Amino acid sequence: EGVIKPDSVMNNKKRSFNGYSPDNYSARPEKVTVSEALVNSYNVASVEILNKLGVEKATKFLADCGITSLQKEDNNLALGLGGMTRGISPLQMAAAYTMFPNQGKQPGIHTVTRVLDAKNKVIYKDETVSQRLISSGSAKTMDGILKSVVNAGTGSNARVAIASGGKTGTTEGAAGKNTSRDLWYVGYTSELVTAVWVGNSDNAEIKGFGTYGGTVAGPVWKDYMNRLINQGLFKERPARQEDDKEEETVPIQPESSDQVGESAPDPTLPPSQTGNQDQTEPDDNADEGDGASDTSPGDAEKPDSGTEAGDPGAGQAQPPDTSSPSEDEAA
Repeated sequence: EGVIKPDSVMNNKKRSFNGYSPDNYSARPEKVTVSEALVNSYNVASVEILNKLGVEKATKFLADCGITSLQKEDNNLALGLGGMTRGISPLQMAAAYTMFPNQGKQPGIHTVTRVLDAKNKVIYKDETVSQRLISSGSAKTMDGILKSVVNAGTGSNARVAIASGGKTGTTEGAAGKNTSRDLWYVGYTSELVTAVWVGNSDNAEIKGFGTYGGTVAGPVWKDYMNRLINQGLFKERPARQEDDKEEETVPIQPESSDQVGESAPDPTLPPSQTGNQDQTEPDDNADEGDGASDTSPGDAEKPDSGTEAGDPGAGQAQPPDTSSPSEDEAA
């Protein structure tokens, strides 16, 4: 609607929004652009974005995206940081993110693509249709920002060998700042969207140092995607690095040379969320972290099969216009 643009400058200074006082993880710039706020997970600026857009518009858009867990008490600015009474399932989160790699369209959610009989005759075929949620231009803009999250922001630990975008999320525990309860990473490529949630089934705080969506859920997503990439399940192939070129050394003897080359391709619903806001994740542009294990599902952050307490969960959805590595999955 032209209200918020990527280069719009937001006030990121800690302050009260009619009694609601979000805070950043640590000292941050007082003025940032919308793009910078999303790439670096700045809380105060994110709340200002929602304040300018309007809570009613935001809740309507979430409903249009298929989010069914919204409650009346969620109509407040904490929504901008994932403050929701019941949270969001990884399946619905993944489905919502399909609009970004799919030019603004969202496919219908389904768990079975088709069913064949013993003679390979199709006896059932999914016929859900996609719906447009945002313009292709807005989708392209968001895609660029979310890819920057991976390349230069809080999602750097989720970087893989093919182009991807994503968003980290961390909800605050009951004890307040520097505690965590729900850890999120929602990532996507041109062929697959997967949401990873990490938390405890009893809604207890997550123990440990540096427990954030980008440091815990992000590497889970990375590990899962690397398995799929290494199995050759995507049409898109890992890009060669710029320095992955044959280099000829200076000959030691006439007509003698060495060549050096290298390549490195390398729902049960989760516990519900209260109105506690997300805590900003620290800047993380370090080397990629090791992943955990296979993803399987779980709540919400800013804007998937049941697991045991503390296990990661993942939901995934596939854009309809590209070939997927496997049949659509649901949790």
